[in-house]
Amino acid sequence: MAKVTYMPGEGDPHTTRVHGVLFRANVPVEVPGDKKVEQLISVPRDTENGERRTSKLTQMALVKLLATNPQFAVEGEAQAKHVKPSRRIESAEDYQSYAVEWIKQQQDAQAMDDRWEREQPLRDELSIDDAMVNRLTDELAMRAAKLRYMAKKQAAAPSMPPKGNNQRVA
Repeated sequence: MAKVTYMPGEGDPHTTRVHGVLFRANVPVEVPGDKKVEQLISVPRDTENGERRTSKLTQMALVKLLATNPQFAVEGEAQAKHVKPSRRIESAEDYQSYAVEWIKQQQDAQAMDDRWEREQPLRDELSIDDAMVNRLTDELAMRAAKLRYMAKKQAAAPSMPPKGNNQRVA
């Protein structure tokens, strides 16, 4: 078991649920170290029809996943840092790298969609072409589908009574 603490930023909700585990702001939660979750990771590869893909679905420990998120502190692990551009985004290529990075880190599909909309003026200013917008919206769609799938899967999972609860379920 590892103690994991959710540390929301300004404007973030006071509670969040990640892969079925409920976190309250600044309250440590014991998370089993062997709890596995499905996660999209970036792995460049070519498909059978010659398309280049960069995402792969894999199993990983929830504790390891949370340790990569700067809004979570995992006891005994170094705190992840927020990804901020080190310089002003001045080109379409800069924006693509920046956008792919924040898309990979999103844990909430609606927040991701909202951020995409808020960044429209920046994409317009940089004259992002349709091909790049299509590639980025594909990344968004894959990440959003994964997040929604996992949320639905967790919501459908039977809830377990808390440890130490000796009541029988009829």
